[in-house]
Amino acid sequence: VEGGAAGGFTFTRVNTDPAQPLTATFAPSGTAAAGADYTLSLPAGSPNTLTAGPDGTWVLTFAAGQTAADVRVVAAADGAAEGWEGVTLTVRPGPGY
Repeated sequence: VEGGAAGGFTFTRVNTDPAQPLTATFAPSGTAAAGADYTLSLPAGSPNTLTAGPDGTWVLTFAAGQTAADVRVVAAADGAAEGWEGVTLTVRPGPGY
């Protein structure tokens, strides 16, 4: 996508207590460059939180009662003619999942 259009990923929690918040760390990779080609965000009004972590990782916190979280990948509107680029989000091991 180009020009500020969005794609995304859905994270789903299973085998955890949805009544409790859950924090998961993930790392983006791929041929698209974070910041230059895209940004990551949550949809407006999401009860979950998303923050930049150390070493290029991101921290997604599921709010209590939430079993899914959508993370938006918003393409930069840079006007550059580019070939296909992709983004992969890899969940890192963590406590509670």
